[in-house]
Amino acid sequence: MADADFAIYRSWKSWDQDNFYFLPEEDRVYFKKELERCGIDTSKRISVFEIGFGNANFAKYCHERGFVYAGSELDTELVARALDLKIEAFDSSQRISNIAGGRLFDLVVAFDVFEHIELRDLIEMLKDARKILSEGGRIVARFPSGDSPFSAPIFNGDMTHRTLIGIGKLDQICRSSGLRIVRVHSQSITVLGLGFGNAIRKVPVIAGRRLMAAILANLYFGRKKLVFDPNMVAVLEAEPISPADVRDPLPARAVAISEANGDVGGQEDGNHA
Repeated sequence: MADADFAIYRSWKSWDQDNFYFLPEEDRVYFKKELERCGIDTSKRISVFEIGFGNANFAKYCHERGFVYAGSELDTELVARALDLKIEAFDSSQRISNIAGGRLFDLVVAFDVFEHIELRDLIEMLKDARKILSEGGRIVARFPSGDSPFSAPIFNGDMTHRTLIGIGKLDQICRSSGLRIVRVHSQSITVLGLGFGNAIRKVPVIAGRRLMAAILANLYFGRKKLVFDPNMVAVLEAEPISPADVRDPLPARAVAISEANGDVGGQEDGNHA
């Protein structure tokens, strides 16, 4: 995008200078819950690389927890803001492995990023991200669930979205990137830690979504495990393979099928049935 397009996008997202690197309490509680649900021990001093740090709220969370943090972002204005605050930030036009400079990270995160990337570019990015994972390191990503009819307002509500991903497509992407799926779940809903009133509101939401997911799975998909919430969270790790084993993921027939399906181009436990 051009600088003017980035400026429009920042305005639309309300990513103003004044709220950059600001962490609302709800986000603080959410990040802790989501990471722990993904098998990340937030009590340890881990190293984190974030792809697409946006308004830097997760960067703030990492610094509060004492994590070693570095991140990349395509919008150079956001990179400049981060550097002004002494955040280790990089222009994401560079390859992730080049940015890392030989360093390895325990965790690579991409919150609301995959959907902005063309499919082939996403696969290449994940191949590169695999190179910077430490032994036992994980990639955690959140994106609109391609399994769910309820993700349409999110995916279609942003003109910069390019790729919609369901569990089946995610498995293909991972196989093509030298990764494997550890787990997939719906985005966590924060129930505890935000007051009694919040808990009272959220518990019926969780129960209703679980029931709806079970009904949809039985009616339409033969109880197949899918994520019916608007957002999906995926935990990935490296497969012990050589780069030579990672072949072209998109043969002509696969591309044709994806295009025919309109795919190319662009919250609590139990909500995946």
